[in-house]
Amino acid sequence: MMRFMLALLALLLVQDERSVPKSHKDHYYGRAEECKKAEALISGNAPSAIATLTIILEDPKVVYRECRLRIELRERSFTEWYDFFPYQFRGRARMTLADAAARGDARERQRAAELYGEAIRDLEASVSRGLKSSKTYLETARAKLRDVTSGGEDPEVAFRRSWEDLVKAGRYSDAREHVRSKGAFLSEEKRREYVQSTERACRDSLVQASLGFAARLEKIASPRDLASRSTADLLREFDLPDPSRQIVEVPEVEWCRSARDALIRTREGGETFRSWLDLAFQALRFSAAEKNPWFPCAERLAFELLRDAVARKAEQAKKAEPRKAKELRSEAEALVVLWREFESKIADAAKADPALARLAPRRETGGLLAGFFADETSVETLLLGLARSAESEDPLRAIADIETRLAELWGMAEVLAPDARRKLLTGRIAAGALRLFLAGATIEEVVREFGALGTLLRQAGGAAGEQAFGARVGRVLERLR
Repeated sequence: MMRFMLALLALLLVQDERSVPKSHKDHYYGRAEECKKAEALISGNAPSAIATLTIILEDPKVVYRECRLRIELRERSFTEWYDFFPYQFRGRARMTLADAAARGDARERQRAAELYGEAIRDLEASVSRGLKSSKTYLETARAKLRDVTSGGEDPEVAFRRSWEDLVKAGRYSDAREHVRSKGAFLSEEKRREYVQSTERACRDSLVQASLGFAARLEKIASPRDLASRSTADLLREFDLPDPSRQIVEVPEVEWCRSARDALIRTREGGETFRSWLDLAFQALRFSAAEKNPWFPCAERLAFELLRDAVARKAEQAKKAEPRKAKELRSEAEALVVLWREFESKIADAAKADPALARLAPRRETGGLLAGFFADETSVETLLLGLARSAESEDPLRAIADIETRLAELWGMAEVLAPDARRKLLTGRIAAGALRLFLAGATIEEVVREFGALGTLLRQAGGAAGEQAFGARVGRVLERLR
């Protein structure tokens, strides 16, 4: 009767019973015997038991755990039932070591707390796998952990207090290490929650730092605002978290570090126009248009740098010899081309994400080159390109580019010779007409659109070379005479 009651109790206390087929007998038989021997060592040689049970638990071939186990040796011939409880046995072995340490000095009692914590993790793993007999051991381990800490206080209270101090100080890497080194008594789930909370706090802190950086950057309206700031001032004003204390990466913060370097180079007079163009384009990927403060700051600074650079070159050109003046103008035109390429990249990106079109303002570049003297050759070159625009891979973009450049030259019309002025007006109307025709406009609609320019063209002496742009454009120019 007693044997029957013991067998019934065993069935009630375990999760299940597993029969290992003979195809796996060699591996499981060895592990089952090792587990049995380790159980016998729990009281007399706990370290050896822990070492053996750890090997079993780290064996990827051992799938069955915390169950009663028997192994098929031959067809329908099995071994005796084994209590295969490696998590429970290791937890009990750790409790044995902890009990001995708990009788020692303060340092030993601290070690006991760590061992009880490790035992609790093992026993929780055992209970989670359905081994009911581990619940009693788990409750005992928790009670002993409370006893071994000062005043019986829950050790998590002191642990959490230290963890919160580290998080509040922004020492996130130290806070995570605190969880790993001092949180052994916590369950695996609890430790994971602490690590996740640490990462979340770090990420939130970095996001706030990047937003604060953008708010300060927004106050830099132009490169001239940097003149009164030293490099040390900029480093203080645009301070960012110490990367050695970070445990997560936030792209916006890494962008801010690059932007701070660009600010310092800009302040020192370095060539940073291209850098700010790159930074502005990189900032497009961060978030939706209505929540992206980084792009507008970089885009505005890039445009101000462009405007300043072109203006400086124009002033230099006025005092330079003709050849040098032409070189300066070419350099300025190259900078404007870079800006247009930047705008084209944004336009292409906006095709996939229309919100980006609202984020990026359309800058007026028509007057940027107005400080330079124009010549008839510049006008004729653009008109030739316009006449060949239909051969371009993207005629609409080619026409729009030439139309913009003609508008820029119009800003210097007063210094042009009369014939060059007439050709320029012809080109502006022709470019606009070609653009509208591609959009489906009629001749009458185009004539109405360019009535004001037509008046100027009549005053300048009428169209020049109108047949070069096709019959429909020719008819528009004829109607505007």
